[in-house]
Amino acid sequence: MKKRILFLAAVFLCLPAIPVLALSVDELLQKGRDAQRMQKFSEAFQLYMAAAQKGSAEGQYHVAYCYFSGQGAKQDDQLARVWFLKAANQGDGRSERYLGNIYENGWGTAADRGAAKDWYQKAVQHGCKGAQADLDRVNASPSSPQPASAESPNNNSPEKTDITAETSQSAVSEKGGNGSAGLVSQGYNALNGNKISAGSKLLENAANSGN
Repeated sequence: MKKRILFLAAVFLCLPAIPVLALSVDELLQKGRDAQRMQKFSEAFQLYMAAAQKGSAEGQYHVAYCYFSGQGAKQDDQLARVWFLKAANQGDGRSERYLGNIYENGWGTAADRGAAKDWYQKAVQHGCKGAQADLDRVNASPSSPQPASAESPNNNSPEKTDITAETSQSAVSEKGGNGSAGLVSQGYNALNGNKISAGSKLLENAANSGN
C-alpha cells in the first residue's frame, strides 16, 4: 500500500499544472503573458513552449527569450539561438534582431559580423525598430563587437534582460536618455563578466528610468 501511495504521489507531481493541450495558441500566449506579469516565470515558460510547439512564432520568440534571459528556464544561449531561429524563419523581426545581437557578440556561437549584419538587415526589412541603429553600428565598426543600442524590440535592450516587459509584435518601445546611460554601461559590464542577474537588474532599471 505504501508503495502504491508513493507511486500515485509521484504520478501526481509529474502532471502538468496547466492543461495546456486543451488551449488554443491565442489562449496559451495570453495566459503566458498573464503569468509573466505576475512573475510566474516557470509557468509562463511552460505556456509559451506549448504555443511554440504548435508552430506559433510568437511562442517560439518567447521560449527563445526565456532561454536567453534565464527567466523561467535555465539560461542557455545555444537553445535561445535555436528558438530565435525558428521564429525568425517565420518572419519575426524581434527574433531576427536578437540573432543579430547573438552573432555580433558571440553568445553561444562564434562571433560572426557577416551573420550579424544579415540578421539585422532582415529585422530592418520586417520593421523592427532599433534594428537600423544596430545595423549602422555594425557597419561603422566592423573590427570589434559592441553592445547593442538601447532601443529595443521588447521595452529593453536586446541583451539578457528580464522577460517581465510586455512583448508583442506591436509592443516596440525606445528607451534611453542621459539619466539611464550609467546604468546601461554598468549593465553591459556585468553581463560581459557573466554576472547575468546583476546585469539584468541594471539594464531593467535603466529601461525603467528612460524617457
